[in-house]
Amino acid sequence: MGHVGIPSICPEIGSDNIFSYDFIIPFRRVVWDVIQKNINWLEHTYDKIGTQLNVTDVHLSKDKQHLVLTVRNQGLSDQVVKHTYITVNNDIKVPIKNLKARETIEIEVDLPKHKESWSEYIFGSKKDMKIEVKYYEFAT
Repeated sequence: MGHVGIPSICPEIGSDNIFSYDFIIPFRRVVWDVIQKNINWLEHTYDKIGTQLNVTDVHLSKDKQHLVLTVRNQGLSDQVVKHTYITVNNDIKVPIKNLKARETIEIEVDLPKHKESWSEYIFGSKKDMKIEVKYYEFAT
């Protein structure tokens, strides 16, 4: 199955080398070959198993008094970190509450009144807008 690109947990399926057909591989060079051929699948799996929060859209509400964020958990696990929030330009902190795996939510945030033009400040140029997802403290 290795030659057609199908991932495998068992080494005998993840390689076309005849010495890797047994569960215990007798040669170090063959073990290394099996690992190299399958590491991308393992890393991809590790990435997908965990929580993956992404901001997929940011815009101002019609009344320009609220920032609207669309947040998606693209991972295969529910969010397990308690104190997670998104910051926009280090000014606006948006808490994120327990997204399930593959869930998308829309969050509307009141904009503080101290800026004259939030639209220009946030969307003036795409390179200036900084959006970060920050995680603190694991759930117990």
